[in-house]
Amino acid sequence: MDSSTRRFVYVLIGWQERPASAERPAVWRFSLEDTRANQRLGFGNLCDLVVFLEAEMKTAELRSERDKNSTPPSAHVSTQRTQSK
Repeated sequence: MDSSTRRFVYVLIGWQERPASAERPAVWRFSLEDTRANQRLGFGNLCDLVVFLEAEMKTAELRSERDKNSTPPSAHVSTQRTQSK
């Protein structure tokens, strides 16, 4: 993996909640734990989870483009050798 590669590391937990009545279907809930920030995020449904992940990827793409465009050219250091006479 090169230095320009962005990656996310999450622990994903999904569980099904059964409603109190038989007329309503079960609901899936999700949580993501960001392993670097030690932060947990909760999502009430799969759609919300996907929206969050898409936004994370878009933000990473924008950040990558910004970093690429704002990186100053590397300084070149030249060394000169002197010869003994």
